[in-house]
Amino acid sequence: MNIADGLAKIERYLEDREKALKDDEVSNCIKTYTTGEAAEILHVSRQTLSLLAKTGKIRATKLGQGWIFRETELKSFLEREERKRSNHESA
Repeated sequence: MNIADGLAKIERYLEDREKALKDDEVSNCIKTYTTGEAAEILHVSRQTLSLLAKTGKIRATKLGQGWIFRETELKSFLEREERKRSNHESA
């Protein structure tokens, strides 16, 4: 198995794991998302989200060639962006 196959397998595992958890179990876990899932949530492309992670504008963990995003960081990122826009519009 090459690295790309291994990463694909990990991403499938993470997707399957999240789908299998019940809502009450999820509340006791650290909820994470793959690049594709997080990009969909933020309504950006996977490439844009990868660039944001690579440049440190959003915190993520590099796993092979992909990224893993915590739900809490997605929320924090959205809040920071909303504050920026709010400050920009009021100036």
